[in-house]
Amino acid sequence: MGVQENRGPEVQIVVWIMYVLALASVLLRVYVRAGLLKAFGADDCLMIIAMVSFTLHTGFCLSGVAHGTGQHAWNLDLADISIALKNWWFCYLWYCTTMIFSKASIAFFLLRITPFRSHRLTIYIALGISVFISTAFFFIAMFQCSPISFFWTRIPGTGSCIDIGIIIDITYVYSAFAILTDFTFTLLPIWLVKDLQVDRRTKYALIPILSLAAVASCAVIVRLAYVQKFREADFLWATTDIAIWSQVEQALAIAAGSLSTLQPLFRMALARLGFKSLSLQSGGIASLGRKPKGSMGSGVKSNGLSSSTRIALQSLNSPSTFTRLGDSDSNLVQEGKWSP
Repeated sequence: MGVQENRGPEVQIVVWIMYVLALASVLLRVYVRAGLLKAFGADDCLMIIAMVSFTLHTGFCLSGVAHGTGQHAWNLDLADISIALKNWWFCYLWYCTTMIFSKASIAFFLLRITPFRSHRLTIYIALGISVFISTAFFFIAMFQCSPISFFWTRIPGTGSCIDIGIIIDITYVYSAFAILTDFTFTLLPIWLVKDLQVDRRTKYALIPILSLAAVASCAVIVRLAYVQKFREADFLWATTDIAIWSQVEQALAIAAGSLSTLQPLFRMALARLGFKSLSLQSGGIASLGRKPKGSMGSGVKSNGLSSSTRIALQSLNSPSTFTRLGDSDSNLVQEGKWSP
């Protein structure tokens, strides 16, 4: 007998690497936002939910590999094929859940730093479309076979599934909107930063930090090349690349969404290594703003940015001096310092 083809180990390696990357980024995010800055928000809660969902997806993916994902059907027992397909079905659901909450987290993060109504409306629309498409995909994946168990039993005469061409078309539609949403969340920060009254070096540093949402789209684009593999009868072997890139997409969405909150940690590390960093008051993120078009008003707004926006921008900056302002209807309510 020849050597049996088995891409299961390849899937396992990718799954573990991506999971560790996502988990590390979320743990660091929690450390920075809850531990250093004491500014834990809704976007952080949403990302934690996404991480829990991703953990479940990872578990089902690894279980699927143990029972045949990445192998040819003729090398597997019928019982293993059924279990592997059942794990695939659960991966569908947890994938959708992970992407819904990770996109929502990124959107809420951008809402914290976006003072302009038109930008906020764009974020809400993009998020609404993303949630709607992902939720629709969730239920279509869940109920694509009747009864549901027919997805993994495949016993002739006991059920039926919708045409696989419909699943493929829906996958293309979902992917298109995922890419559109990611690039919307990427372009908005660039648009926000380009007119800020700061030096060019600071702008160049801010753009990649605030525009990491597009990273996950790279995995979506690569996965598009394999979507037609859903048609092949040797499902567990043919869809290996889809499984891999779906895992990568989720991990990148979580990691990229969390990395944008870790600047205080990077600044601490650089400071401990002896590198000089920008102070909070002189060119740091908290000092960003437009040229004022009118008076400063009651002190609630400064340089065209609302105080709530300055809180968010400030929370991205340095933990060495931390000032929290009230919302747009209140004055300074708390001031404190943090020392490493």
